[in-house]
Amino acid sequence: MPTARLGLSISVMDGIIYAVGGTQNSGFTLLSTVETYDPATDTWTALAEMPTAKAWSASSVVDGKMYVIGGTASFGSGSSTVEVYDPATNTWTTQADMPTQRFVLSASMVNGKIFVIGGTEGGDFRGIPTVEVYDPATDTWTTESDMPTVRARLATSVVDGTIYAIGGGEVFPTDAFPTVEAFTLTAITAVSATTWATIKQGK
Repeated sequence: MPTARLGLSISVMDGIIYAVGGTQNSGFTLLSTVETYDPATDTWTALAEMPTAKAWSASSVVDGKMYVIGGTASFGSGSSTVEVYDPATNTWTTQADMPTQRFVLSASMVNGKIFVIGGTEGGDFRGIPTVEVYDPATDTWTTESDMPTVRARLATSVVDGTIYAIGGGEVFPTDAFPTVEAFTLTAITAVSATTWATIKQGK
């Protein structure tokens, strides 16, 4: 990758990998850098930079656009920004802020809506169980049921409409969880009709 970094976000659109933001070093040099990797040609390309330099954001793709959510734009403080990249025009726009500012969060897309899960608001770096849902079609946020386990630095992924929240920890840097919890949409057209089911709980 042309720019060495950590705390970046990754998304895929049309077979191209987008590497967004991050920080270069322990001195907390935040980046707005956006670079793409094309596996077909093994090449990197620099694109228009994010409006805000930040690290430890979450990103998700809906209808051919990449949504970069939250992160930290200053050490120890979460961000609530939502910035959207359109590859058709190589431009960024800003959308409605997330209700809860946070970083080291995770995001997954189900049924055209982005579920933003966990993270930390900053301060004492404790995790939060908060789940908020962004609808790009209306540029609005709603709140869902909290995760059973309070945590940040987790990973999420989707299988058959169910979001699996995996790992993470409550307090940085002293713990790590093997916990796996599933967030299930019981009615695909009613995003609020959801339940959490613990698959494996361990601390």
